Amino acid sequence: MTSNRSICHDFFYSGFNEYRCLSGYNIWYDQNVVYSYGTAIGCVVKDKRGNEVFLYSRDSMSNTTGRHINHLWNACPYSCIPVSFDYGSKAATLEAIASNFRYDLRHCADRKMTRVENRRAFIDLFDDAMRFSNRVFTLEGLDEFADLYNTLKDDKKVAEIKARERKANAEKIKQAKAEWKKLLSEHSYLELVEMACRGWDEISRKLYKKLNPHDTFAFVWLDDDEYRTSKGIRIPKALGDITLKRWQDGKLKLGERLDRYTVLKITDEYVKVGCHTIPTENLKALLA
Repeated sequence: MTSNRSICHDFFYSGFNEYRCLSGYNIWYDQNVVYSYGTAIGCVVKDKRGNEVFLYSRDSMSNTTGRHINHLWNACPYSCIPVSFDYGSKAATLEAIASNFRYDLRHCADRKMTRVENRRAFIDLFDDAMRFSNRVFTLEGLDEFADLYNTLKDDKKVAEIKARERKANAEKIKQAKAEWKKLLSEHSYLELVEMACRGWDEISRKLYKKLNPHDTFAFVWLDDDEYRTSKGIRIPKALGDITLKRWQDGKLKLGERLDRYTVLKITDEYVKVGCHTIPTENLKALLA
């Protein structure tokens, strides 16, 4: 009886000179390359000594493809090396695999290496690249990643990197607090809100991040005869003034309407009106 598992077994004993694609099955092979849907996930090639070796995808891509790779790995009579394949119907050449390894190493090396999962990912990737290079196809450019690899394998050096990073982060936090204190001495809270919400430069983006670190709030400021919000809504000043006074006096109730918008929640930290979650600091500044 034919199954995905049996197709995987058939692939390794096909002589790698057949094309087999059965209707209703999402795994198939063409000579020495096996595919899941339209993406190459494995190929059998000769290594530098002339022995067969099975190269299979390091990336499972999906649950179904992950099962296909597992079936292939279990059915394989040769030694196996995980490698970096391209997505889509691209040729599974050794040159392409080598290029993908170099790209993945650069991308992985740019991650925050004080995170244990990133260190492990880089070490595993480098190990696979070295096996591929030594056994199958020489991979140029591995030397540039060797120092990082050796460092990450050394717990003492990793601890030193972490300590330096903590110190650098502490300095950044100290500098950010000083910059924020300076801004507050030069501008009112509402001026900072308007600068953050209406500007497009780097300073405005930093201000917005400082005021709204988790991107959970919407902000309001007074612009001549109307209140404007960071979500592009305008409310007549007279109506906004009445609502603010009711909030200040503790008389604002859930379900009340502000123009077309309903008061949905009132807490010590914020008031939610429609899709606007407005921090109380913003409301107090408007009343000042």
